[in-house]
Amino acid sequence: MRDLTFTSEKVGGVEIIGGPYAFVYLVGGELLIDTGTAYWGKRITEFLKERGIGIRLLFFTHSHYDHIGGAPYVIPGFSPQVFAHPYFERVFSSERAIKLINELNIREGEMVGFKDKNYEFKPFEFLPLDDGQTLELKGHRITAYHTPGHTKDTITFVIEPEMVAVMGEAVGVPNYNNTFILPQFLTGLGDYINGILFITSLDIEVLGLPHEMVIKGKENVKNYLKNSYETTLWYAEYLKGLVKEYGDDWEGIKNRVLEDIYKKHSLRQPLHAFLANLQAQINVIKREFNL
Repeated sequence: MRDLTFTSEKVGGVEIIGGPYAFVYLVGGELLIDTGTAYWGKRITEFLKERGIGIRLLFFTHSHYDHIGGAPYVIPGFSPQVFAHPYFERVFSSERAIKLINELNIREGEMVGFKDKNYEFKPFEFLPLDDGQTLELKGHRITAYHTPGHTKDTITFVIEPEMVAVMGEAVGVPNYNNTFILPQFLTGLGDYINGILFITSLDIEVLGLPHEMVIKGKENVKNYLKNSYETTLWYAEYLKGLVKEYGDDWEGIKNRVLEDIYKKHSLRQPLHAFLANLQAQINVIKREFNL
């Protein structure tokens, strides 16, 4: 399990809130990007209220449980105007998806000693964000770019003038010492790679990752993105080899990846989330390589 340390740090007018367990981003004291899980969303709400900060805008990078699970605390707590990719409507129309979001947040809460018997994630109203749409906010310019591949609804937000990019898992998740970047293509490998290349083309100073660490400095950002791209190509070939070797033997594939990747690189992503993502990635590999 990732470190639960909770801190805040400013890069210009962008405040990085949270820690290795989950980072969220506050822009100009008014716009919050993502909420984390239920546990994290409650902590964020309390933290902001203690400081007298009343956010009026809430953006989401994508619809996974660990990015929107805190909404039942943040949205009632501040009544912000909410923005997300239009595909959220598809997610919210699925009873299975809503049930899964609830189950995963409750399960993860139990893992960190957090329990709220009244917690319930429900679909919320939001305004759709178009690719390339911009927002001006207190000396900041925020541009939303659609960068699918991790999910169909992943958006990368570029915040100027600080040149902070907040993109969820669109460029992978590093282990705690940044010696391995776990690729996160869950809906499309080609789209995911194109997203990394697009973000690489931008003049980014800070990569606002959601887990483990934030990458600061142009050279560090370039190196991270280069490593993410190369690791993604390697990982896709690695998984393709396992599919050819094991076919539909999920247990065989799972056990190999747990040894070769999860344990070897000391990944701290919750195991249930890692395995769910691995299943999705195997499906992507089978589909895109006709296996």
